[in-house]
Amino acid sequence: MRLLTITLAVAVVLSVQASAQIPDYSDYSYCNGISPIANKTYSPLEGATLQKVQIMMRHGDRTPSSMLDGDDTVYNICGNPQEAFYPAGSAYGASPLPLKASIVVSNSNMFASGKYWPSSNCEIGQLTNRGAVQARQVGADLRSIYVDLLRFLPETLPANPDDLIYLRNTNVLRTKHTAMNFADGLYPAGFRTSDASATLNQYPESIENLVMNPTACPKAAVAFAAFLVTPKYLQSVIQNASANKRVNEILGVSDNIKYALLPTGDAIMPRYCNNLPLGCSKTDSTNCLTAQDAIDAIARSMFMLSGPFRYGPMAETMKRVAAGPFLRELADSLRTTIRQSGSSTGSASKVYRPFEVFSAHDASLDMVLSVIADPNTPWPAYASTVILETWQQASGQYVVRALYEGKVVPANAGLKCSLAACPAETFLAFIESYVPQDINKECKVI
Repeated sequence: MRLLTITLAVAVVLSVQASAQIPDYSDYSYCNGISPIANKTYSPLEGATLQKVQIMMRHGDRTPSSMLDGDDTVYNICGNPQEAFYPAGSAYGASPLPLKASIVVSNSNMFASGKYWPSSNCEIGQLTNRGAVQARQVGADLRSIYVDLLRFLPETLPANPDDLIYLRNTNVLRTKHTAMNFADGLYPAGFRTSDASATLNQYPESIENLVMNPTACPKAAVAFAAFLVTPKYLQSVIQNASANKRVNEILGVSDNIKYALLPTGDAIMPRYCNNLPLGCSKTDSTNCLTAQDAIDAIARSMFMLSGPFRYGPMAETMKRVAAGPFLRELADSLRTTIRQSGSSTGSASKVYRPFEVFSAHDASLDMVLSVIADPNTPWPAYASTVILETWQQASGQYVVRALYEGKVVPANAGLKCSLAACPAETFLAFIESYVPQDINKECKVI
């Protein structure tokens, strides 16, 4: 497969920032995040005992989240995920019936012609086979650390692991399937008791806080839109108008005013990452999309989505009303762990929810990074992770280490500590400063 590498320099140029590349992320690839691996890119914090791990993970590779009219890409790259559900409180049967999802695009369906990808077995925005493999690999990589190296988690998953491992996904199916595959990598067959059963937790969509929620907080939409009319964003639109027009003409959406202003990188990147044809103009077969078109288009999308948190006139408001509610949960959970741990025993079972996994979206990870990380930190790739580790040093002090793309996160200057080992109270006070004191008041649009 062609390797897509969008260096930060490319994204920065397209976002009207300085063109200097950050060496730490020269190996960044939008198609595949980088996980830390024991004895290769990961080392324990010397002289300290691990107390808690909080993981935010973007789902794996997926199909486009929307479909362009006339898109005839064949997305025959999705499997049939096996699922079994039981009503709350029901007992497990000895041999539960496994159910498999099947996406059907039938020639007899009159709505399908020209309105859906032909000969495809994927739903819009579905986790692909490649995405499932990515999620399992992340689970396996983290098993090498937290099971094999640190013995923080047990070698075998017990029957009732919910006090040990907390799994949560959004209501979008690809994040659920990502969580399922991650768990399978963390505890593959042969490393679970016969009656082991983990819970996938999910918030109702109307109160979801793993993503910006303009329904629950209308001010978030206002803060986001404020960036889209700034000179910085409009300048980027003007500078990239020619490239955007070229891509839209090849995609056949040049007559749609919507795409005159919005980047179409989401329609191209799944093709690129899965080594599918990028597409040619239907009126000129020699006029085709290139790898650079794909890179540039997704970089424009990155800037549009990350800018409101970093460069918009309401950036600080954006962090509070979009990221703040989830930061509150991270902070509350961490404070509970510190309060209950009492000693540096290293036993995960003795602390509150020692291993938390949040299967979510690129924007979910980015809104947290917008608070804690240097603003030039790259956009979350498929199956990328932000990992917060809380360690207790020999002195008794708790420190937080943050990892992203397999490396220590370069800290936001306002944090005033290194995220290689930031005093927990310093870290908590900083992220809690972005938690709304009166959520109803701050979310209200006057």
